[in-house]
Amino acid sequence: MRNRIFQSKPVGTRAVRPLPLIRPAIFDIPRRPGLRHKTLASLAALRQRVFERYAPPSVTVDREGLILHMSDHAGRFLQYVSGEPSRNLLTLVNPELRAQLRTTLHRVLRDGDSAVSQRVRFSRGETSSFVNISARPFRDDDSGQDVIVVFFDEIENETAAQQDAPVHEAAADADKLIDLEQDLHRVETQMDSLTEDASVSAEELTASNEELQAINEELRSTSEELEVGKEELQSVNEERVTVNLELSDTVAETARANDDLRNLISSTAFRRCSSTARCASSDIRRRRSGSSS
Repeated sequence: MRNRIFQSKPVGTRAVRPLPLIRPAIFDIPRRPGLRHKTLASLAALRQRVFERYAPPSVTVDREGLILHMSDHAGRFLQYVSGEPSRNLLTLVNPELRAQLRTTLHRVLRDGDSAVSQRVRFSRGETSSFVNISARPFRDDDSGQDVIVVFFDEIENETAAQQDAPVHEAAADADKLIDLEQDLHRVETQMDSLTEDASVSAEELTASNEELQAINEELRSTSEELEVGKEELQSVNEERVTVNLELSDTVAETARANDDLRNLISSTAFRRCSSTARCASSDIRRRRSGSSS
């Protein structure tokens, strides 16, 4: 009985096949084209939602301060004013935060690194709190554009904030004073360069004015010469008119002399013909008298 032979018995349902070896389900699912890209896109969307929910309210701007993106709760730190709509963050931000935000953005653009302004007083209606403003530079890998993400971290514990406020405000005032001194130095340097440019421009304008005066004098002398030439031309024209009149008189006198000479010649020829006829008749009479004798 060592070798047993078994035979299956017929049952109401079909025979159950042996189960294959169980493997992880990920290998049994056929991969469709583009699934990895969809997964990456969903993960990116998930990270964006997590960032929007747990990170402080943020505003993404370019190097000019124009708003490119805003998180959900960043609008409470902005204040829309009347007039033409603007996308500049420094124009739209609450006036209490504007000075520190400008300083923070200036540090980021100057140093190329993150900058923080702590314990900035912020009022909303009757309540007041403190906001930590931090700005971090980033580069968009897709477009290659440099952007700055500004975070507004509002401190909920106002008591602790008020206790730490003097120290942080003193540090913020010192940093602000340093920034103002640097801005003043930069403005003075720009003023010096502008003064030099203005001096050079004034010298160029003086030289151009002198050249214009010389050209004006030349034009005046040329105008005087033209006036003199015009007078000489008028006198020459008058002389020409006089000569024409004299020539007309001479032509008339010559015509009269020609008429007189023609009349003289005509009368002289008539007299010559008359005398010739008389002479011929006398010769004929003389010849006749001689023949008769």
